[in-house]
Amino acid sequence: MIQTLDDLIAFLRRFHSYDAAGDSSVVPPEFPPALATFYAELAGLIDVEPTAENQHRAPLAAQDAFTPLDRIKYVDDMVEFAWENQGNWSARCSFDHADGNVYSNAAEAWGEGDGFEPVCDSLAHFITTLSLQEAVMSCPHLVSVQTEKLDAAIDAALPPLWLDGHFVYGEPTHNFYHNAQLDLIAMNWGGIWLGSHNPSFRELVKPDVGFTVIQ
Repeated sequence: MIQTLDDLIAFLRRFHSYDAAGDSSVVPPEFPPALATFYAELAGLIDVEPTAENQHRAPLAAQDAFTPLDRIKYVDDMVEFAWENQGNWSARCSFDHADGNVYSNAAEAWGEGDGFEPVCDSLAHFITTLSLQEAVMSCPHLVSVQTEKLDAAIDAALPPLWLDGHFVYGEPTHNFYHNAQLDLIAMNWGGIWLGSHNPSFRELVKPDVGFTVIQ
């Protein structure tokens, strides 16, 4: 189970088969430590754009996205580092805190809130939730299962990977589970999503449960 930012980075490197060396020299000095570490270790993945070649599902920009280094914005002593796929909201963090609040204007997209408000009290926590969401949604084999209960979805063990993940909603919304043998991540957010680099997991989806093939 992921407990630290280092755990997350190690997991993402394995899952995305990414072995490029980390490079702290590419990271702007203004970045707070949690963001600096994430970008130093995974800048090559963050820079991958959604294209026809990857079926518009980049490793860290399939549903929402981390901002590539060459497009980072600085606004009022904050770094704007993530955004919604249609530009309806973005996320920012302060220069001044090693692992401080993340702020977003996402609530405006559903007619609530006023500008950028705190949505998560830990930058590392927010990074973990967003990057795991993108890991699932960028999978070359992705299905949406028509049930709200994970144990009713698939005949496979799925130990917890990351639970009660905070994103832009100001409360826990995302839960993730992982089966290493199947190379499978399950996400429970807005339904059950199953993503893998190996299509064989589809054979284990329970026959009485409907599912939609996304990829």
